[in-house]
Amino acid sequence: VTGFTDLAPVVREQTVKAVLTIIGKLSDRTINGELLRYLAKSANDEQPGIRTNTTICLGKIARYLGNNTRGKVLSAAFARSLRDPFVHARNAALMALAATSDVFTEEECANKMLPTICPSLVDKE
Repeated sequence: VTGFTDLAPVVREQTVKAVLTIIGKLSDRTINGELLRYLAKSANDEQPGIRTNTTICLGKIARYLGNNTRGKVLSAAFARSLRDPFVHARNAALMALAATSDVFTEEECANKMLPTICPSLVDKE
């Protein structure tokens, strides 16, 4: 837990990556509570690599998130990443959206996801 708030960017980044190895050992309460709070803070980190890895992490742990929070958390996180100034964060958001497309209802895709994806169609990068 202290790795998420460490002063060294390398430690924060490795902490986000380490979530993938321990996610299966965490309780639903821990995942949907504390972990999501820390990942939300990591998604707004000043370091672009940490933001990118947080998006990748969220895409990979989507099946561990609770049904009630999954759609809301992922749509907000991916929408934020699609507006990131760092090109790799935007690419990570598109790949994570593709990997988790089955999580979203048709209505969510049409009303929430497509409007945030469309600007990517004219992204110069």
